[in-house]
Amino acid sequence: IPNDVTLGAYSFSNCKSLKYLTIPNGQTDIKNRFCIGCTSLSRVSIPHGVTTVDLYAFEGCSIINNITLPTSVKTIKTSSFSNCRVLNDIIMPKVATLGDSAFANNYNMYKADYLSNVTSIGSSVWKGCYSIVYYDFSKCSSVPTLSSTQSFYDIDSDCKIVVPDNLYDTWIAATNWSDLSANIVKASNYSI
Repeated sequence: IPNDVTLGAYSFSNCKSLKYLTIPNGQTDIKNRFCIGCTSLSRVSIPHGVTTVDLYAFEGCSIINNITLPTSVKTIKTSSFSNCRVLNDIIMPKVATLGDSAFANNYNMYKADYLSNVTSIGSSVWKGCYSIVYYDFSKCSSVPTLSSTQSFYDIDSDCKIVVPDNLYDTWIAATNWSDLSANIVKASNYSI
């Protein structure tokens, strides 16, 4: 796709045979329902310059197993990567905002180690992510706003939320985080 083409909402929705996609360099955001239901999509290349992954953008892309977002991406909106059933790794170095159900029902996801810049977490972000063993917030400089205790819906009692030692007391006392205090541990007490 030429770099001067701007792709809009629903650009590739339900393209069941689409396997690979390289998004043009001129794209600044991934519009809503961009690739929803692309059940054969296994690899997508997202260029630097994209700042937002919109509503349901890759929802139901059931065979994508890893995604790397460029450092320009700051926002992942509602259900952007939900029901990506085999997604086990997502690299998102600068994302600040996670919308509701952003990664819901990704059964294969076993870690969440991409959270160092997150400042805001919506509801049910990891609902149904039963396999996650730990959430790594250890490099955060402040406690992210947690919109609901349901953000970690279905969290296993053995799953750990790893936080910086110096923020531990603030973290376990923060709104909605306090309900998760049994899962929250200091980084110095957890080996990743």
